[in-house]
Amino acid sequence: MREPVLAAIQVSLPKHFGQEGAADPMDRPWTTGFYKEPVRGKADAAAARELAAVPLLAESWQTTLTRRAHKQTVDSRPRLTGENG
Repeated sequence: MREPVLAAIQVSLPKHFGQEGAADPMDRPWTTGFYKEPVRGKADAAAARELAAVPLLAESWQTTLTRRAHKQTVDSRPRLTGENG
């Protein structure tokens, strides 16, 4: 039997949905850490700082998020095209 392999760690901050006082139970407030959202565009500096501090996050992501937290330019080309261009 093969050993299980951890292929990825997904990290996110809790996200809140719903509306207080909603009549429909499906529309009432709820919180989740499971959602997908692209990490691009204008990043929230506080959220980027908090995510960059996660010890299990890859070093490259820690660097990228730290740069975003300090409003520095992040070059996405190496990530998108690979090191060989």
